[in-house]
Amino acid sequence: MPCLSLKHTLVGFFFAMKYQKPPLSINNQIVRLKSKGLTIHELAKAKSTLRTVNYYRLSSYFIPFYKIRTSKFRKNTTFQQISELYDFDNQLRWILFGAIQKIEIGIRAQLINEYSNSYGSHWFSQVNLFKDFNDFSSFQSKAYKIIADNRNKEKFISHYMAKYNDPPIPANWMIVELLTFGQMSRLYKSLRDDRTKKDIATKFGVTEKVLESWLHNLNYIRNITAHHIRLWNRDLRITPMNPRRIRYQFLNSRGASSHQKLYFTLSVIIYLLKRFDPNCNIARQILDLFGNTTSTITNQMGFPQNYKIEPLWN
Repeated sequence: MPCLSLKHTLVGFFFAMKYQKPPLSINNQIVRLKSKGLTIHELAKAKSTLRTVNYYRLSSYFIPFYKIRTSKFRKNTTFQQISELYDFDNQLRWILFGAIQKIEIGIRAQLINEYSNSYGSHWFSQVNLFKDFNDFSSFQSKAYKIIADNRNKEKFISHYMAKYNDPPIPANWMIVELLTFGQMSRLYKSLRDDRTKKDIATKFGVTEKVLESWLHNLNYIRNITAHHIRLWNRDLRITPMNPRRIRYQFLNSRGASSHQKLYFTLSVIIYLLKRFDPNCNIARQILDLFGNTTSTITNQMGFPQNYKIEPLWN
């Protein structure tokens, strides 16, 4: 652990505060919400929500209902409105989790099929296919860890290890199948920019760099959805690259909103899924979820005013 400098120690000593907020019972949480101006019509339902969701988690959804520059609710704001926004975000995460899973499986198949056909069953053991030796070595270590972790869990791993000793690592369609999305994203990025890597990106009408960026972003979003973290108005820490050239129908107005917001990532998801399934209805699922949500909700996800006329979203 790095040592703290005297400067940092003194700053912490003079300015750090002791956390003294006491825990609140459910009843006192209700009292607190009412003191902030929140209207609660169904008390029993509100208490049930606070027991199952947690006040702190729910507090992330208070912000759009606050008066400007205060922590007081606007007049006539109800607990039901906040609960509905929480449910909206929850349903959005479920839709995206399923959508990203389809993309993950599709990209995994592309990696396995394209590289197997080009370089054989154990292509990942060829150092020249990686950008540098560190990338190659890192993946070899990962492959051996996958074997160790799954030898007694996955029959196809135990079967290979019991029957074969050359090569000592199972074929790529076994190893790659067990990679997490993040590991798969890093594998694609670490591979040398050769014809096979380009062919995978070309299937989606983008360059290798753009596909690398998109996979990195989608893994980040996937982890948010998997851990039930607020998504709807989040400023994204890992953003998708805006392609200069793209082969298939994408967004006509690509500079209309910040890439730190969810709109551009949602558009990437729709675009990629359409490459796997031209009849994909993910855009309709998202639009149906919006239902009667206010423009404020969509604005906070970075949606421009004219997004409904974008062909990608129709």
